[in-house]
Amino acid sequence: MEKSWILVEQKAKPNSGGMYMLRGLLVDFEDNLMTYSYITAKDETEKKYWIKDNVIKFDTSTFGKIIHLSKDSLIIEEDTNSFDMHFRPLENFNFSKSEKEDIFQSLFKNSWSIESVKSNQIFYCDTTVYRGMMSEEENDVRCIVYETENEYWNGISDYEWWTLKHFDNKLVLGISHHQTENAFLQMTTNLGQVINGQYISAFENNWTKVKLKKEQILSSKRLDTMKEMIIGNWEIENTIEPNIDMLDSVEYHSELTEESRTIEHKRKGITKTNLKENTINFSFQRNGEFQIKANDKEIRSGDLWELTNDGQYIKLEKGIVGNNFIKILNLKDNKLQILKKEMIDAEVQNGIKLFQTFLNLELIKKEN
Repeated sequence: MEKSWILVEQKAKPNSGGMYMLRGLLVDFEDNLMTYSYITAKDETEKKYWIKDNVIKFDTSTFGKIIHLSKDSLIIEEDTNSFDMHFRPLENFNFSKSEKEDIFQSLFKNSWSIESVKSNQIFYCDTTVYRGMMSEEENDVRCIVYETENEYWNGISDYEWWTLKHFDNKLVLGISHHQTENAFLQMTTNLGQVINGQYISAFENNWTKVKLKKEQILSSKRLDTMKEMIIGNWEIENTIEPNIDMLDSVEYHSELTEESRTIEHKRKGITKTNLKENTINFSFQRNGEFQIKANDKEIRSGDLWELTNDGQYIKLEKGIVGNNFIKILNLKDNKLQILKKEMIDAEVQNGIKLFQTFLNLELIKKEN
């Protein structure tokens, strides 16, 4: 037991009455000293412990009872009416704090892909502090946008976080899904273009060896060529998704307040009629300004648009939430096909509400 572990699952007891499911607790047992910290916390706590009748005790409290221990698994029962904590071991691969900083810089300067048994993802990390966490003043988490393909989710993430945790000289990358602790990658070796590691998520119960790979960076010349092709004003030639034949013509414009976990901004909603009548227009200017209009009414505008260095996305502003990422599906001549997360008005039983969907649009450049 005297090694480092990470909490990957909590199972509630039948009489628990419900509980907050927290994952990502890191613990290390060594020489009767227990060190622990959460994946999103900056600080660590140390306590002297001893074990009596398989119960881990502190001076004034208990941590729980060991009900299973093997080289690959540790299960600790908090108490008989609450929950069991399932831990997996961290391997003995050590990184210095300077190595952590080098990897941190590389993570947000590049896009990265990871393939596991049940999930494929591409990461776009940002250094903007993610808001809304527990103990917000103590966390060390940043905003992330990623594209995920698995049996549960297929699309661009929104309002998510990432953190790189240095614990007991080990390095663990944590990311969220639906804003809660989801997946952990313990890094084992850093080869520059590839970071080897072991990966576990809410969808996978055991460690899997994976590679975190740097996505190909396009040359400055190629990025400049793409940017030159995108500069201009665009209108819809064809709407692939959502299926406009299933939409009615309800008109509803509203001022929305969106929490981006970093700043608050307002915008007007896109209506079904805008999609049916192809009245949505995009403008990308050479000076970095952009504008999205629907039926000549401004939906969104800003002072900065740019391409990700892999040429896969147009980023609006800092690009720190999914709605600010526009995926480039095809770019040729004066035609551009995009995929963009957006809020659309919908008529439901109790009135008109907004729903989130992806716009898959074929655009054509307007003549000046």
